Amino acid sequence: MRKLMIIPAFHRANLLSLVGLCFAILSMYTTITDPLTRAVMFMVGAVLCDLFDGKFASRFERNTAEKQMGELVDSLVDMISFVALPIVFLIIVTNFSPLSVGISCFYAIMAVSRLSYFHVTKEDQLEADGQYRFFIGVPVTYILLVVPILYTLFELFGAVQTTVFQAILQTTYIIMGGLFVWKRPIPKPAGMMYAVFVLLAVIILAVLISR
Repeated sequence: MRKLMIIPAFHRANLLSLVGLCFAILSMYTTITDPLTRAVMFMVGAVLCDLFDGKFASRFERNTAEKQMGELVDSLVDMISFVALPIVFLIIVTNFSPLSVGISCFYAIMAVSRLSYFHVTKEDQLEADGQYRFFIGVPVTYILLVVPILYTLFELFGAVQTTVFQAILQTTYIIMGGLFVWKRPIPKPAGMMYAVFVLLAVIILAVLISR
């Protein structure tokens, strides 16, 4: 009898990426079923996990195959967290607008192109010390920085349900899609920028919890 072969379990270095994936799924679920405020809070959780998953993974000793698998896990999580989730959010917020479906197609094409380009050129983007200092094009991660900020600002004025918010959200997706494939070096967050992002996340969560 042939021995049952099982795909090896993910390395624990991928744990934070997978937690972020769960936050993204919860955000999609609550976008559909619950008030949007909770969905945006889960978005913040997903982006925080992505912000620190690289640093978390670097704490573990891994062989080449485990590192390669970790990179693929991170990329596949990005597809769900920063492509699928934002599209679900946009379509629901705009009440299944046909225009939003078209914008979502554009956004998805640009995001997939951005992620694919990164994997093709990632070796060229590495610095001598093996670290990334710059990315070419805006990372897809940034969509979940922009959307929660926009939502929180409009929530403060009770204007989330307005057509103005919908129009600005649609425009944001078009702009972000273009920035994904913008052939310009974008500095990777480092040092104090991590503290700024965390502070921003805390402010957003504090405001939304208080609503």
